[in-house]
Amino acid sequence: MACDLRTVPALVAPCESLARRPWDSGHGFAVVGARLLAGCYFALQLGCSVDDRHPLTAAGEIQSSGGTAGASHSDDGALAVNSPSPAGTDMGPGVAANSSEGVPLPRLTDVSDAGMTSPMLTEPLPEAGSTTTTPPELPTTAACDTSRSFQAPVLVPGLTSTGGEYGLWLTPDELTAYFASTRRDLAGPGNYDLYRAQRSTIAEPFQQPSIVPLVNSEFVERKAVLSADGLQLFFSSDRPGLGTGEDIYVSVRPNPSSEFGAPGLLSGINSDQADLVHSITKDGRYLYFDRPVAGAGRDIFLFDLTTAATRPVTEIESSYDDGHALASADGLAVYWATTRVSLDDSDGRAESDIWSARRASPTDPLGNLTPVPELNTSSAETVHYLSEDGCRIYIGSDRSGRAQLYVATRP
Repeated sequence: MACDLRTVPALVAPCESLARRPWDSGHGFAVVGARLLAGCYFALQLGCSVDDRHPLTAAGEIQSSGGTAGASHSDDGALAVNSPSPAGTDMGPGVAANSSEGVPLPRLTDVSDAGMTSPMLTEPLPEAGSTTTTPPELPTTAACDTSRSFQAPVLVPGLTSTGGEYGLWLTPDELTAYFASTRRDLAGPGNYDLYRAQRSTIAEPFQQPSIVPLVNSEFVERKAVLSADGLQLFFSSDRPGLGTGEDIYVSVRPNPSSEFGAPGLLSGINSDQADLVHSITKDGRYLYFDRPVAGAGRDIFLFDLTTAATRPVTEIESSYDDGHALASADGLAVYWATTRVSLDDSDGRAESDIWSARRASPTDPLGNLTPVPELNTSSAETVHYLSEDGCRIYIGSDRSGRAQLYVATRP
């Protein structure tokens, strides 16, 4: 039965009472209160029919405006994601420089070619008009001073093991983490495998991780990147049979409560070099990734999920290794890892540091390139995720002697 909460005062009264609590008394309670309030309305709204509000497209379809991303198969068999319309150096574990220039590859579709038994998509995406829900909006006011430096990074509680952890992506509320690990205590089938973990609040440790079903193989899977709606999982893998070297894959699911289907190569992005995905922009349209290029180390590229066009991010290129790029939610800042040591590009080093660049609007060129000293050590650092309010940055570092995941917070 459809309903409008605004017309049912008895339902909204508890939420309004919650809103009057003194959440603005400091110590981050303003954010906690806002999230509780949003959650209260969201819980009430679950009882309402939302059939006509957020229809999902079926496989191969794109809504003309504001549609939810789907998936389709191209003539060459690759899996294409239908994005919404526009609204010798150490760069981390297993990433090495290569001087060969990449070229496009044919795409294969049957995962049995890679020794996997499941078909490309185990279920079709739901038809338009299927019932779904959307999460509550997060607070838009930052809980920190984003002009200030980050504090010293600390290990992400709950995501540490006796193995190595590399690459981290979180849901917008930062309560679900996807990451790669070499741990052997949770039945991972290969080298680096993809895991996920959850927590109740940002202040709490993550609970014990679990392996992500269907997406892993006996080979390397790493750098999980989740779309904002939670329906596409991008990652890089060196599994044979579907691609050449390390390639970028995508797995889709019909709703955030379902498991991801078996992955396929992402159409239009891969080369015969090591293609490593790193992040997706907040609007869900662009992927940042890097690959080796001729005459240099690794360079950063932007892939348009709508048009399948790829362009280099030339403003932050150097003669050394550049990768692990990540844009802020407003698109005004980009963080990345590089082995350059100066703006004049005169020298490099063995391990990467985290740098940032800024711009006045998301369509302007990036400028003001500078290292982020509070995040860097003499070891290798890479950047993985920035909270939507810009208050927390999640990075990777081998400063302890092995690859681990850290978080740094702005006061």
